[in-house]
Amino acid sequence: MEKGGERIEVFDVQTNSADVPISLKYKHSITSDWLNREAYGILNSIAVIEPNKFYVTKFKETPLKPFGEPMGGYK
Repeated sequence: MEKGGERIEVFDVQTNSADVPISLKYKHSITSDWLNREAYGILNSIAVIEPNKFYVTKFKETPLKPFGEPMGGYK
């Protein structure tokens, strides 16, 4: 069984009649071997462009090894 890993959680945002968010409904998680290898522990922000299209930012260049060990030091 795999523990942890990098993932992006996807939710439906429930709003009231004034379009104010009032709750979230979990839909699914996005993860992959690539995400765990190339972005483990370094993702920062997400910008959703449209359904199923988004950009993410990284707060550092070098991904972490599993369980938080730096691969090449913090850059």
